[in-house]
Amino acid sequence: MGYFLFIVVGVFGCLMVLNMGFTIWSRIAEMRYLSALAHRLEIEMVPAHQDDGAFDRSAAEGTSDVLFDITRGVDLLAGDWRGQRLHFIRYDLNSTNFSTPRVELAVRARVQPFTFSLRRKTIRWKLLELVGAREVRVDDPEFDRRWHVHTSNPGLFLALMLPELRAKIDRAADAGAVGEYRLNHGWMRYIEQGRFDSPKRVTRYEGLVEVMWELAMAVEMAAKNNVAS
Repeated sequence: MGYFLFIVVGVFGCLMVLNMGFTIWSRIAEMRYLSALAHRLEIEMVPAHQDDGAFDRSAAEGTSDVLFDITRGVDLLAGDWRGQRLHFIRYDLNSTNFSTPRVELAVRARVQPFTFSLRRKTIRWKLLELVGAREVRVDDPEFDRRWHVHTSNPGLFLALMLPELRAKIDRAADAGAVGEYRLNHGWMRYIEQGRFDSPKRVTRYEGLVEVMWELAMAVEMAAKNNVAS
């Protein structure tokens, strides 16, 4: 019995050491890849305490029905890109049993109170459609098949979601960007599970910057046209 307990404690200790080593390696990798990304985008790595509203706690909490404790959002990169404020943010959703890392790209979109959420359709949504559930559609069969839309202003959403923009969102999804696009509190956000510790993933996020910028511009333009009319 003593030997068995010794083996269990040893295995548990090794697993803890491996987990700590992976966490340290992940953080070092994040900083290295993000430093290169900051240089390419000509934006800056920023202190963890810096915050101008890009991290939205309610948006993070809204991703699950489970009550999570959210580790403070850490602004890893921030700067102005083509005249719009851009942030790369990391945070963790923590429950009693596990922690889920999430990343967020946020681009300033100067429009309120218009909101929307765009997510890939799950089996649940497809089943709801079969029993008559209604949702916003853009009259693009392929896009409507793949995406679920929730918005405070369907007319405004349809005005901004032009074919060229829909095609770019679909291409980004084909490349692996299957998170949620969310507009709220004056920020256009892309949120997904993961970290910035993979060069392939960071390259994909970099490719999303232009899509997010175009979404923010389309939101502002549609809102201005809606007011003018």
